[in-house]
Amino acid sequence: MSHARRAPAPTFGPLARLPQLLVLSLLGLVALSGVAGAKKPADVFKGQVILATTPFPMSFKSDTAFVAHMKKAHKNTFEYDETGTFDVELMAFFAKPHASSQFTCRILDITEGANTVADFPIYPAQKETRILASGTTFNKDKFPPDRRYHLVIASTYNGPVLAEVKFTIAKSAADKAADKAQRQAEIEASNKLMAE
Repeated sequence: MSHARRAPAPTFGPLARLPQLLVLSLLGLVALSGVAGAKKPADVFKGQVILATTPFPMSFKSDTAFVAHMKKAHKNTFEYDETGTFDVELMAFFAKPHASSQFTCRILDITEGANTVADFPIYPAQKETRILASGTTFNKDKFPPDRRYHLVIASTYNGPVLAEVKFTIAKSAADKAADKAQRQAEIEASNKLMAE
Protein backbone atom coordinates (compact mmCIF):
# COMPACT_ATOMS: atom_id res chain seq x y z
CA MET A 1 0.00 0.00 0.00
CA SER A 2 1.47 3.23 -1.06
CA HIS A 3 0.90 6.45 0.72
CA ALA A 4 0.86 9.69 -1.15
CA ARG A 5 3.05 12.21 0.50
CA ARG A 6 1.68 15.61 1.25
CA ALA A 7 3.68 18.54 0.14
CA PRO A 8 5.14 20.35 3.13
CA ALA A 9 3.67 23.75 4.03
CA PRO A 10 5.78 26.53 2.62
CA THR A 11 8.15 28.00 5.13
CA PHE A 12 9.28 30.99 3.12
CA GLY A 13 7.93 33.31 0.43
CA PRO A 14 4.55 35.08 0.26
CA LEU A 15 2.49 31.96 1.08
CA ALA A 16 4.36 31.40 4.36
CA ARG A 17 2.66 34.41 5.92
CA LEU A 18 -0.80 33.79 4.46
CA PRO A 19 -2.37 32.47 7.74
CA GLN A 20 -0.97 35.42 9.70
CA LEU A 21 -2.15 37.90 7.08
CA LEU A 22 -5.64 36.37 7.14
CA VAL A 23 -5.82 36.64 10.94
CA LEU A 24 -4.53 40.22 10.90
CA SER A 25 -6.99 41.15 8.13
CA LEU A 26 -9.90 39.69 10.08
CA LEU A 27 -8.83 41.52 13.24
CA GLY A 28 -8.56 44.74 11.25
CA LEU A 29 -12.07 44.27 9.89
CA VAL A 30 -13.44 43.67 13.37
CA ALA A 31 -11.69 46.79 14.68
CA LEU A 32 -12.91 48.89 11.75
CA SER A 33 -16.46 47.65 12.14
CA GLY A 34 -16.32 48.82 15.77
CA VAL A 35 -15.18 52.28 14.66
CA ALA A 36 -17.69 52.40 11.83
CA GLY A 37 -20.40 51.21 14.23
CA ALA A 38 -19.66 54.04 16.68
CA LYS A 39 -22.52 56.46 16.38
CA LYS A 40 -22.27 60.22 16.27
CA PRO A 41 -23.53 61.94 19.45
CA ALA A 42 -26.31 63.67 17.49
CA ASP A 43 -27.54 60.22 16.37
CA VAL A 44 -27.35 58.73 19.86
CA PHE A 45 -29.23 61.61 21.52
CA LYS A 46 -31.41 62.84 18.62
CA GLY A 47 -34.51 64.61 19.84
CA GLN A 48 -33.15 64.90 23.39
CA VAL A 49 -31.83 67.73 25.55
CA ILE A 50 -29.07 66.89 28.01
CA LEU A 51 -29.10 68.97 31.21
CA ALA A 52 -26.08 69.38 33.48
CA THR A 53 -25.04 71.54 36.41
CA THR A 54 -21.41 71.86 35.28
CA PRO A 55 -20.18 73.41 32.02
CA PHE A 56 -19.67 71.04 29.10
CA PRO A 57 -16.10 70.58 27.84
CA MET A 58 -15.14 72.61 24.77
CA SER A 59 -14.09 69.43 22.92
CA PHE A 60 -13.91 65.66 23.30
CA LYS A 61 -11.22 63.14 22.30
CA SER A 62 -13.76 61.06 20.36
CA ASP A 63 -17.44 60.60 19.69
CA THR A 64 -17.41 57.74 22.20
CA ALA A 65 -15.98 60.06 24.88
CA PHE A 66 -18.59 62.69 23.97
CA VAL A 67 -21.47 60.20 24.36
CA ALA A 68 -20.07 58.80 27.63
CA HIS A 69 -19.68 62.29 29.11
CA MET A 70 -23.23 63.30 28.18
CA LYS A 71 -24.70 60.15 29.72
CA LYS A 72 -22.73 60.73 32.93
CA ALA A 73 -23.42 64.49 33.14
CA HIS A 74 -27.17 64.36 32.44
CA LYS A 75 -29.45 65.23 35.36
CA ASN A 76 -33.22 65.27 35.54
CA THR A 77 -33.65 66.34 39.18
CA PHE A 78 -32.42 69.65 40.59
CA GLU A 79 -32.50 71.50 43.91
CA TYR A 80 -32.05 75.17 44.74
CA ASP A 81 -29.01 76.25 46.71
CA GLU A 82 -29.09 78.70 49.64
CA THR A 83 -29.42 81.63 47.19
CA GLY A 84 -32.62 80.16 45.73
CA THR A 85 -31.04 79.61 42.30
CA PHE A 86 -29.17 77.00 40.26
CA ASP A 87 -27.43 77.13 36.89
CA VAL A 88 -28.14 74.62 34.13
CA GLU A 89 -26.13 73.89 31.02
CA LEU A 90 -28.14 72.39 28.19
CA MET A 91 -27.21 70.66 24.97
CA ALA A 92 -29.91 69.84 22.42
CA PHE A 93 -29.47 67.18 19.75
CA PHE A 94 -31.56 67.34 16.56
CA ALA A 95 -32.52 64.40 14.35
CA LYS A 96 -31.35 66.32 11.26
CA PRO A 97 -29.45 69.56 10.62
CA HIS A 98 -31.44 72.77 11.04
CA ALA A 99 -30.47 76.12 9.57
CA SER A 100 -31.58 79.01 11.76
CA SER A 101 -30.08 82.14 13.24
CA GLN A 102 -32.22 81.68 16.37
CA PHE A 103 -33.96 78.83 18.19
CA THR A 104 -36.57 79.12 20.94
CA CYS A 105 -36.37 77.37 24.29
CA ARG A 106 -39.68 77.05 26.16
CA ILE A 107 -40.06 75.74 29.69
CA LEU A 108 -43.49 74.50 30.73
CA ASP A 109 -44.75 73.52 34.17
CA ILE A 110 -46.37 70.12 33.60
CA THR A 111 -47.24 69.31 37.21
CA GLU A 112 -50.91 70.09 36.55
CA GLY A 113 -51.55 70.60 32.83
CA ALA A 114 -48.97 72.38 30.69
CA ASN A 115 -48.36 76.07 31.35
CA THR A 116 -45.50 78.00 29.76
CA VAL A 117 -43.38 79.50 32.54
CA ALA A 118 -40.56 80.98 30.46
CA ASP A 119 -39.11 81.18 26.98
CA PHE A 120 -35.87 82.59 25.66
CA PRO A 121 -33.90 82.66 22.39
CA ILE A 122 -30.79 80.60 21.75
CA TYR A 123 -28.37 81.76 19.08
CA PRO A 124 -26.40 78.92 17.44
CA ALA A 125 -22.64 79.10 16.90
CA GLN A 126 -23.05 78.09 13.25
CA LYS A 127 -25.83 78.59 10.71
CA GLU A 128 -26.67 74.90 10.25
CA THR A 129 -26.42 72.53 13.19
CA ARG A 130 -27.57 69.31 14.80
CA ILE A 131 -26.20 70.24 18.23
CA LEU A 132 -27.17 73.38 20.12
CA ALA A 133 -25.63 74.42 23.44
CA SER A 134 -26.76 77.06 25.91
CA GLY A 135 -27.34 77.67 29.58
CA THR A 136 -29.73 79.41 31.94
CA THR A 137 -30.29 80.17 35.60
CA PHE A 138 -33.39 78.95 37.42
CA ASN A 139 -34.75 80.90 40.39
CA LYS A 140 -37.25 79.83 43.00
CA ASP A 141 -39.61 82.77 42.40
CA LYS A 142 -40.24 81.83 38.78
CA PHE A 143 -39.79 78.06 39.01
CA PRO A 144 -41.17 76.78 42.33
CA PRO A 145 -39.73 73.56 43.72
CA ASP A 146 -41.64 70.31 44.04
CA ARG A 147 -42.82 70.64 40.41
CA ARG A 148 -42.28 68.87 37.06
CA TYR A 149 -41.10 70.81 34.01
CA HIS A 150 -40.80 70.20 30.27
CA LEU A 151 -38.07 72.01 28.33
CA VAL A 152 -38.53 72.10 24.54
CA ILE A 153 -36.37 73.50 21.75
CA ALA A 154 -38.01 74.63 18.51
CA SER A 155 -36.92 76.71 15.53
CA THR A 156 -39.83 79.11 16.14
CA TYR A 157 -42.04 79.79 19.18
CA ASN A 158 -44.87 77.48 18.13
CA GLY A 159 -42.81 75.39 15.70
CA PRO A 160 -42.38 71.64 15.92
CA VAL A 161 -40.33 70.35 18.84
CA LEU A 162 -36.77 69.54 17.74
CA ALA A 163 -35.49 68.33 21.12
CA GLU A 164 -36.96 68.01 24.61
CA VAL A 165 -36.46 66.86 28.17
CA LYS A 166 -38.61 66.53 31.29
CA PHE A 167 -37.14 67.28 34.70
CA THR A 168 -38.06 67.90 38.32
CA ILE A 169 -37.10 70.68 40.69
CA ALA A 170 -37.21 68.98 44.08
CA LYS A 171 -37.40 70.62 47.45
CA SER A 172 -34.02 71.03 49.09
CA ALA A 173 -33.35 69.83 52.62
CA ALA A 174 -33.61 73.46 53.78
CA ASP A 175 -37.02 73.84 52.07
CA LYS A 176 -38.27 70.62 53.64
CA ALA A 177 -37.09 71.76 57.09
CA ALA A 178 -38.82 75.14 56.61
CA ASP A 179 -42.05 73.39 55.55
CA LYS A 180 -41.87 71.13 58.61
CA ALA A 181 -41.30 74.10 60.93
CA GLN A 182 -44.23 75.97 59.36
CA ARG A 183 -46.56 72.96 59.77
CA GLN A 184 -45.45 72.58 63.39
CA ALA A 185 -46.12 76.29 64.06
CA GLU A 186 -49.59 75.97 62.48
CA ILE A 187 -50.38 72.93 64.64
CA GLU A 188 -49.24 74.74 67.77
CA ALA A 189 -51.29 77.83 66.86
CA SER A 190 -54.35 75.66 66.22
CA ASN A 191 -53.89 73.82 69.55
CA LYS A 192 -53.54 77.14 71.39
CA LEU A 193 -56.82 78.42 69.86
CA MET A 194 -58.63 75.23 70.83
CA ALA A 195 -57.31 75.47 74.42
CA GLU A 196 -58.70 79.01 74.89
